[in-house]
Amino acid sequence: MLKSGQNSADTTRFWKDRVPMLVFFGIVLPLSFSPGAKLVPYIVPLGAACVGIQALRSNKGAFTEFLCWLFFLTPLIRRVVDYKIDKPEVLVLTAPFLVMLLPLASLLSFSPRIINQKTAPFLYAIAAVIYGALIAGVTFHLADAAAVMPGWLLPILWGLYIYVERRNFESIRDGFERAMLLGTFVAGVYGVIQYFWLPAWDSAWMISADMVSEGRPEPMEVRVFSIMNSSQLLAVFLLVGIILAYVSKSRWKYFVLAAGFASLILSSARSSWVGFVGAVLYLTFRGSLKERLRVLALSASCVIVLIGLTRVPSLSDAVTERLASFLAPQNDLSAVDRAETYGRVVHMLTERPVGYGMGVDVGYADAEHDSSLVNVGFNLGLPGGFVYLLDIGVLSFVLIFLRRKGEQPVELGLKASLVGLLLEIPANNVVAGQIAFVLWSLVGILYAASTMRNEQARRIASSRPLPSMALELSPADLI
Repeated sequence: MLKSGQNSADTTRFWKDRVPMLVFFGIVLPLSFSPGAKLVPYIVPLGAACVGIQALRSNKGAFTEFLCWLFFLTPLIRRVVDYKIDKPEVLVLTAPFLVMLLPLASLLSFSPRIINQKTAPFLYAIAAVIYGALIAGVTFHLADAAAVMPGWLLPILWGLYIYVERRNFESIRDGFERAMLLGTFVAGVYGVIQYFWLPAWDSAWMISADMVSEGRPEPMEVRVFSIMNSSQLLAVFLLVGIILAYVSKSRWKYFVLAAGFASLILSSARSSWVGFVGAVLYLTFRGSLKERLRVLALSASCVIVLIGLTRVPSLSDAVTERLASFLAPQNDLSAVDRAETYGRVVHMLTERPVGYGMGVDVGYADAEHDSSLVNVGFNLGLPGGFVYLLDIGVLSFVLIFLRRKGEQPVELGLKASLVGLLLEIPANNVVAGQIAFVLWSLVGILYAASTMRNEQARRIASSRPLPSMALELSPADLI
């Protein structure tokens, strides 16, 4: 999605920077459906690393887009490959994290200069994660810590990289916006198809992975997870894409909204429903009068889509039941089970406040996936968890409610998306893995934008000539 007013030279450069990415997916996706699918698990990580290195050197926005698309598409590629070769292959899923590792070389080269007060929010979060790893090491679970550390640490380092590269924050911001908007449309359309005509590779994966939480592996019986590998993960990406569509000036945003919102409802991810409502309310109260009217009009369109979905006989009861659970949580089996689990978790952390260590399995894996609070408590302990959550909470609060002159509408959408993710903390894992990538992308872009505008304001103020004495004195002073 190019911005209006770009000349032909800019357009040519835009597409030139993205040719490697298009070629990569143009080869990998068809190959996954062919007899050559057995080669895909090896081609994807290596090819992604090569494309990522080229994009990182040429255009930070193109690199950001490529990274987002890897998170969108690698789960689908993995499922298709599993189906074609009839055995599980997880190597494909390492590609996004391998590419996210590439900017670390830049951070290391700037390491003496990036340890300062301004980067402290990232450093505190990194310290909390290292604390969790140390606890695992003390209890001889270093291998467990090493297995999950990338999912915790790399998103934070990615956010730090965005801040360090803040002179390019506009390119990174625009690349993130483009990928999330188009990715939401693709995931939304595929999600609707998946609900009514469940593809064989999705059905086979649900059976082999025993994904009982995603419904039954049959059409109109599945909780939509679209091109991703869980409905909760899909819903977070859709939430961000839908909110960015709210503030987008693109003529295609209505297609993004319709497809994305339909799949968001079909995912039955109630935590993201709450996050979406919170994000929309933020847009309503923080935007200008014109922006508020646009938000209300687009929200009315979403309501129309919701009403249309409830008219589908097989879908009406499921959606109505999920919505009704907000009014009577005491009758919802999932809510009751979570409440009991959280009670046991609190008791365990009271007995062992230092935590159990990063990646250590204490028999509550489902609870860790369902709650950031539980995940942080077990992996980082009460000391590390307190530092991590306080850090992300204070930083997000400042970013969300701070308004800077020259702020673009897309940044208001990023803030609203951050509000939505924070509201999901009690009922979804947003602090590790793919969702953490989204969280720290939002934080990094917003923090970089705020810092750059501060620095620009100071430069402008310092370049102004001092007023003369005559102009400073009033007539009364001269008498």
